[in-house]
Amino acid sequence: MSTLAANCLGDAHGLDDGQPVATLVKRALCIDDQTSSTDELWAAAGILVGGGITSMALVLNLSVDGGGATASIINAAAGSGEPLYLTLRQLLQDPPIWTPGTTPISICENPAVIAEAAHALGPNCAPLICTRGQPSAAVTTLLAQLVGAGGRLRYHGDFDWSGIRIANGIINRHGARPWRMGAADYLEAADSGKALTDDLVNASWDPELSRAMQGRGQVIEEERLIQTLLADIGLRMSPNGSRE
Repeated sequence: MSTLAANCLGDAHGLDDGQPVATLVKRALCIDDQTSSTDELWAAAGILVGGGITSMALVLNLSVDGGGATASIINAAAGSGEPLYLTLRQLLQDPPIWTPGTTPISICENPAVIAEAAHALGPNCAPLICTRGQPSAAVTTLLAQLVGAGGRLRYHGDFDWSGIRIANGIINRHGARPWRMGAADYLEAADSGKALTDDLVNASWDPELSRAMQGRGQVIEEERLIQTLLADIGLRMSPNGSRE
């Protein structure tokens, strides 16, 4: 994008956020799409912010087929149960052939979940993706590709209003199912002692959850539930040694 700005406007930063021309172009790009991030809007027009290497998705044990550099990297990492960052450039310029299978692809909000899953489960962990907070263009692109290949998604995040907002976006936009994100899950968690602040956000999948959170008034961060999540994503081994 900076190269385009330099060539067209004589200023490499002429298309940065907040610049007048950038604002006009983004308004034109999002006429029919009010939910995409800035990086996604530019990518849809064939322009990669930062060359597409600054927007990344953190993944563990995704399944792919076919050749290509991106597929080779994913296969190598999954074979040893190692987390991997995939860039928006890789996903758009050299997209792999995704083979999601029948196992749900789990999505978490915090990198600590993937770190613990890699440590405790390694290659025996079910496919896992981390949004690292609000999903980047790379994350939303990856999720769209996986859904297009027939993948089934489920999402877990923090029990705070920001986490509910992120969950609403992923569930509504990508058809993900909530993963241990109901009112009962929240109420069963041990007290955190951390106050829930800011304005209420309604959970589109479970209105009782938002009411329960408002009534209890505590943040329950995803890291406090890691052991429960790991129990869900640990793959069992069949008698012949294959993963189930």
